[in-house]
Amino acid sequence: MRDGNVFEAYEQFPTGIPIIFTTAYDAFWMKAFENSGIAYLLKPYTFESFHKAFNKYLKLKHILNTPQNDFFNNLNNLLKGQPEALPAYKDFIAVKSGTAIYFLQVADIVVITADSGVAYAYDCHHKKHLLNQNS
Repeated sequence: MRDGNVFEAYEQFPTGIPIIFTTAYDAFWMKAFENSGIAYLLKPYTFESFHKAFNKYLKLKHILNTPQNDFFNNLNNLLKGQPEALPAYKDFIAVKSGTAIYFLQVADIVVITADSGVAYAYDCHHKKHLLNQNS
């Protein structure tokens, strides 16, 4: 390109198509692979090097056309439309003891068991805590 380089065009018109770059300049090879490049052939290149690059393209084309990629592409499109939801966990659980309420740190809980609808938490200090009570 006489009025710039091809990478300026990629900024305006990004493409996901695999590209075999052929050039006389070795300064752009990193940018080439950052912009869908699958091969970077320096002039004068041999037929053998072009043949290898073209076979690489054919192999990638075959892999990208497999049915599982349709599944992953659809899944990726669905995920792009969804805001990233992070799970919200409590740091403490309110526990009633007699007439008082105290807060049990979730990080201290070793195991929770349930028996006949009653849940107990056992903490790292070997204490048993009643988590729910029948009113």
